[in-house]
Amino acid sequence: MPEIAQTPEYITRIKLHYNDMRGSEQKLADYLLSLEPTEPLTQSVKQLASDVGVSVASVVRFCQELGYTGYAEFKLMTRQVGFLTTVGSPEMDSMTSAAELKKNICEFTNSSIQKCIQSLDNGELERAIAAISGAKRLLLCGIGTSAGIAMAAANTFMNLNVDSTPLFDELLMRRTVSMAGPGDVVLGISNCGSVKPIVDALMLAHEVGAMTILITGEKKSLACQFADCVLCLGTYGDPSALSMLSVSSCQLLTIQILQTGCFTRSSAEVLEKIRKNTELAEMSRYATTVDEVKKERVRF
Repeated sequence: MPEIAQTPEYITRIKLHYNDMRGSEQKLADYLLSLEPTEPLTQSVKQLASDVGVSVASVVRFCQELGYTGYAEFKLMTRQVGFLTTVGSPEMDSMTSAAELKKNICEFTNSSIQKCIQSLDNGELERAIAAISGAKRLLLCGIGTSAGIAMAAANTFMNLNVDSTPLFDELLMRRTVSMAGPGDVVLGISNCGSVKPIVDALMLAHEVGAMTILITGEKKSLACQFADCVLCLGTYGDPSALSMLSVSSCQLLTIQILQTGCFTRSSAEVLEKIRKNTELAEMSRYATTVDEVKKERVRF
């Protein structure tokens, strides 16, 4: 099986932001791009700054501009490339055992989740939870893979007594969002942050005074310009099959954090409504045996 070339995620970020860099940032970028991408950084932040001829503050700022919390996280991510380069290699070919696949894929996904935990801003999470908890209506926008995330999120937010609607048809999304207003919350999901329907939806929501939240992997994306609250997961990179699925895991994890936050902040009245919503969900199931099916649960 031929080896599949993979660009390390941190290299992709450097190239994505390269044209916006100036002075010391570009010197750092040139230095890092000249290194062998499969070799992790070993220098301390002071040593790297000295090697490049820039200040320590410039190194830290450079890492933060790329979406990392600082040099420590950036350095850690250069150590993750070892797994990426084995995808499709003899270590991960058609003869790889299920046990090895399980181990490698779980480690790969766990690495993405750990980075998501580090990247998510706690203050932005608090703002998003507060906005959704008090929302008159929650509109969840997703296209492609994110459409399934939006549907799952809407269903579970409904269980928490939040009036939620998933939107994944482009025209319906624009029309519905354009009729939103103050008190409504529009949540867009886009890993790259440049999917046109999502950007349009957030822009339209902004124009009508709705609160806008964006779940994304790229904090410098176009969609961020129209988001009142940005939940950056740090997951934007190569669109491989593995990374796409790990991105979905991080998006679902973020949705669950928001949902749990809403639940823990619920009043006694809302908790009673949540209990009733749970009962409604039970109506979609028959009893474990046919003899136990209750007439009131059968609809003609």
